[in-house]
Amino acid sequence: MEFACCGEWYPCHLCHEAVAGHEARQWGRRERASQAVLCGVCGSLLSIHAYLDAQGCPECSAGFNPGCHLHHGLYFD
Repeated sequence: MEFACCGEWYPCHLCHEAVAGHEARQWGRRERASQAVLCGVCGSLLSIHAYLDAQGCPECSAGFNPGCHLHHGLYFD
């Protein structure tokens, strides 16, 4: 995931917290067209909107981690 606050890529909010040295910022609703999610299987870039609307990667059909939806509020407004 690309973090809105710094434009850097981290696997999760805990990794960002440990390395970035600043607080994370959520992507705003108006930023949902941003390509900020990377499929860990095929490497496809997804818009936030496409990611939130899918259960898996639209390119390779790999399923997303089902527990990730629990953390959407940390990443997206």
